[in-house]
Amino acid sequence: MNKRMMHTIAAACLTGALLIAQPLFAEGSYRVITSNENLTIADRVFGSAEIVVTGHLPEFKVSDPLFAQQVNDKVNIFYDEALVKAGEMEEENLVVIFSYDVFGNSRYMSVALHAMTISGNNRFEELATFVLDKNENKLLDLQDILGPEAFAIADKVIGDAIEANPEQYFNGENGFEGFKGVSEKTKFYVDGSDITILFDKYEIAPGYMGRPSFVIPLPAEAEEQQAAGGEGAASQESPAAEEAAAADEAEETNESDANDGADAADKASAASVANQADESDANDETLQEQKSDEELFPLG
Repeated sequence: MNKRMMHTIAAACLTGALLIAQPLFAEGSYRVITSNENLTIADRVFGSAEIVVTGHLPEFKVSDPLFAQQVNDKVNIFYDEALVKAGEMEEENLVVIFSYDVFGNSRYMSVALHAMTISGNNRFEELATFVLDKNENKLLDLQDILGPEAFAIADKVIGDAIEANPEQYFNGENGFEGFKGVSEKTKFYVDGSDITILFDKYEIAPGYMGRPSFVIPLPAEAEEQQAAGGEGAASQESPAAEEAAAADEAEETNESDANDGADAADKASAASVANQADESDANDETLQEQKSDEELFPLG
């Protein structure tokens, strides 16, 4: 059963300009959300004496202190950048709400960080995601899970979905580029047996589409490893990768058949030439015999 947890704080009204401040943590603000022998996530509630920014963000406690710092730095950078963007709005009565999701499976843990900035009737959300391997204490990218062809696999899945409903996505007209392919910056998460690719609102589609998302099944080997609590990332192929490999194999088979056909044609041509040569030799012998007969038995 997939475990999914959502932690959201109610909106708080602000007055005056929004200032940038580091979170101030009160004693007893930590609450353990999940834990195993390698990794613990604690919920941290924070506020500021200078601005009323409230919410929840995760604090990672990992057996490897360097990895713990690496992951917690990502959370702190998200916090800082969200407040910088909110402060650039230069509006009063702004509300900034932080929250996060934690989900995944027995092997992978996904974290989604949310920062909701509210100004009047307008809402702006910042989102960041990252995925880590709980067994190896390692941050993962798409290629770690889908292999070296990860971008090509994702591009095909997304391209096929857009092609099936082109009216729902930008197509490069009116100043909107539309989908140009996934990259290292593309957001994604793992939940259960699927990988979900996420795009920001207005990134590849009109606003009414919200955050477009596309699902790619986990490679079979990855599912088996996570179900068994497997260690290490093995070489895996997803259905999309298998389909691409099958297409390559079919193309190679066609080329092989064509080459075989060409070889057969060359052999047939060579046999024909040999037959013609044999016939020519036979004709020469016949003429020679006729000449010898005429010499031995002249007419008249």
